[in-house]
Amino acid sequence: MTTIWTHEIFCIPAVLQGLQEIQATGYEDWDVILHKTGQVSQRVRQLFIPTVARPGALLDKEHPRTVCPQCGTVKHEAHMQGVLPIKRDALLPNTDFMLTHEWFGSGYFAWREIIVSNRIAQLVLDKGWQGIRFKVVAVV
Repeated sequence: MTTIWTHEIFCIPAVLQGLQEIQATGYEDWDVILHKTGQVSQRVRQLFIPTVARPGALLDKEHPRTVCPQCGTVKHEAHMQGVLPIKRDALLPNTDFMLTHEWFGSGYFAWREIIVSNRIAQLVLDKGWQGIRFKVVAVV
C-alpha cells in the first residue's frame, strides 16, 4: 500500500525477499516504527524510492496543469486513463524503481508517479501479490 502524497510503499517482508531474489534496484528498505510503542514493525516494511527520472513525460498542451505560486512547481492534472508516454532518455538505465520527474495533482495533494520496470511487473504477476495496480507507460 502507499500514501499517495509521500510516494513510499509499505509492504510485507515477503515482497522485499522477492525483490532481493531478482536483485531489484532503485529502492531502499526502511524500518516502519509503530507510533504507540516506538518499536520497529515485524510485519510491515517501507519501500522508499529515492530515484527521480529526468524530465520526459509527454503530456500534450491540452493536459491541464497549474503552477504553484510559492515554489513555481508545475503540477499536471492526474493521469487517470490511457497510456502515459515517457521519453526513453528520461528513464535511468538498469533501475527497477523510479519516480517521474513531473508532479501530478494540485496543491498539497500532489505526487510523482512511481515507475517500475517490466521485471518488477512480472515479479508481481508471478507471485500473485494483491493490492497493486499498474498503469501502462509507453516508452518512446
